[in-house]
Amino acid sequence: MRLPPLLSFTCCLVLSGAAACSGSHVMTPLPEEVPNKPAHGVAWPVDTDLAIASGIDDTGMAWAHARGYLPGAWEALWQALGQGEICVDQVQVASYSIHPIEAEGFPIAFRIDNTVKNIITVTFSLTWRFHRQIVGDTWQWIVGSGHKTAGTSYIEALDYAMSFQRQDDGRIAFELVAEVRAVRLSEDDPRGYLEALVARLREVTATPP
Repeated sequence: MRLPPLLSFTCCLVLSGAAACSGSHVMTPLPEEVPNKPAHGVAWPVDTDLAIASGIDDTGMAWAHARGYLPGAWEALWQALGQGEICVDQVQVASYSIHPIEAEGFPIAFRIDNTVKNIITVTFSLTWRFHRQIVGDTWQWIVGSGHKTAGTSYIEALDYAMSFQRQDDGRIAFELVAEVRAVRLSEDDPRGYLEALVARLREVTATPP
């Protein structure tokens, strides 16, 4: 399974299991000299709470990358991720069903079966996994990833990465990545998904459960 390039440093726990990268700051931006820093990306926002960039790379992969800040309702965020609906592409997907699965080392894991109705009707499945760290009563971070694991050949690859980290001011710093390779591809597809996702995350974390 091909994985988004940013997963190598923002979501290393998701790739290697809960013990990997313990004690590291998954949200710390990489310095410019690090070789595996992705060519496409966006800097952390200044004087705003969201920065987002998107494009199509030389291989034909459409990508979007967002960084920003949310209110600090960690329990509400974790509950929303566990229910799964927040991960659904509410713009493109006509219908969906969510199925909990077992994934060792990940307290939250589920499969979303999606149906998209456009010129033709296509179906595909995304498998999501999330892990978290809490020290005492204090949330530290949440990391997760989603990947296309079954379905239409019209979508060759569809990968997502999410990471959230507690800030000293009480806010949640987040980093989101979406990558897609598909027929009739537009950079608006992954960008639109992330913009809608951020809006839903803001709603969820604005009020504690």
